[in-house]
Amino acid sequence: RRPRLSTLQERERLADPRGYLAPIATSAASAVGIFYLARCIGIARLGHAAKTARNRLLGTGVALPYFIILGFGSGYCSYGRVLDEVLCPATGDTVFAADLRSRLRSLAPPETSAMFAAYDQKMQHQL
Repeated sequence: RRPRLSTLQERERLADPRGYLAPIATSAASAVGIFYLARCIGIARLGHAAKTARNRLLGTGVALPYFIILGFGSGYCSYGRVLDEVLCPATGDTVFAADLRSRLRSLAPPETSAMFAAYDQKMQHQL
C-alpha cells in the first residue's frame, strides 16, 4: 500500500524508534539491577550459593517478567505521546491527522474524544 494522505515527516515521526526506545532501554537497565537484587535476596534469605544455576534462575525469574511488564508498558505509553502529537499537531492540522481523527473518533474512549473535539475547536478558532 502506498500512503496517500500522510506526509514524509508524519511517517518518519511514527516510525522513529526514539518514540519508544528510551523507556525500553531504561527498563532493561532496571531489570539488570532487579536480577542482581533477586539473586542477593536468594543468597541472604533462601540460602542459595552464589554463582549457581538455582540462584541465576531466581534472578531471571524475577527480572524477566519485570522487564516485560515495565518495558512494554512504558514503551506503549511513550509511543502514545507520539500518536497524540501526530493526531493533534501543534503546528497546525494536516490532512492525515484530520482523517485519522475522524476514523478513530467512534472507537476512542471519552477522554480521547474530548481531546479530539477540543483540538478541532482550537483549529477552527485559528482559521
